Amino acid sequence: MFAFDKESFISKVKKQGIDIMINPAVSSKEYAFILPHFYEELSGIKAVCFYIESENILAVHTIMPISEKVLNETANLICETMNPIAKFGTMVQIDEQGRFLVSGMQVDFTKIDYSDDDDALEYAASFVVFFKQEFERYGYKAYMYASTGNINYLSN
Repeated sequence: MFAFDKESFISKVKKQGIDIMINPAVSSKEYAFILPHFYEELSGIKAVCFYIESENILAVHTIMPISEKVLNETANLICETMNPIAKFGTMVQIDEQGRFLVSGMQVDFTKIDYSDDDDALEYAASFVVFFKQEFERYGYKAYMYASTGNINYLSN
């Protein structure tokens, strides 16, 4: 386990070109962050990052409402198609607030070799960048389709 320093983590992520800030909706004892400008083209997307100290895990997730034009079967098929090739998991979440496309990825620091706390924080910041790159490669078109219902996003 390493000493997770919120401010140092934020600084390292920002140096990688990703806007990040402490999530004000979560208690100050937790390590929760929001990525306010994760993907500007997707106005409904929310991206969050959190470190679970007790488990030594860093996770990054995106969530976005699914358009009423998109059938549940189609949204589930997108997830089934994307999950084997993307390095993150995607699913449809349905609850009383609506339907959402959710993607996530995590890293377990008990399985990572690092020389010191700063090295671990560098790795954590790089992990956030890696998730964004994977999202751009595999998730962008699916999320554009889910937000608009426009099938053309899947055919390009």
